[in-house]
Amino acid sequence: MSVARRTVQDLFPPFAAELEDLCRREGHEDLAEQIGALPIVARCTCGQESCAHFYTAPPPLGSYGPGHTNVVLPVGRGMVVLDIVSGRIVAVEVLDRPEVKRALDGYLSPGP
Repeated sequence: MSVARRTVQDLFPPFAAELEDLCRREGHEDLAEQIGALPIVARCTCGQESCAHFYTAPPPLGSYGPGHTNVVLPVGRGMVVLDIVSGRIVAVEVLDRPEVKRALDGYLSPGP
């Protein structure tokens, strides 16, 4: 029996709404439409206290390679960068957002 993965909307409702709004304001309607349904597949295990980076597709075994781009979102606090591969959000890099980190820690273990 497989376990259903939580989505960005399910785990971080206010953060998901913020991401959607920022994507739309920056002219990325295609990315905004992906936000709510993105599954949380894995998380970064760097151990940095402020890191809440999570993956919405299986993490790569190196670099993402061709088709990879980043979108830095102009958040009011912290830092948020979307990793995009061939038009699909594959990771959300989040720093200095304690409310996102708390929710992510409650869902996936923060360390190795």
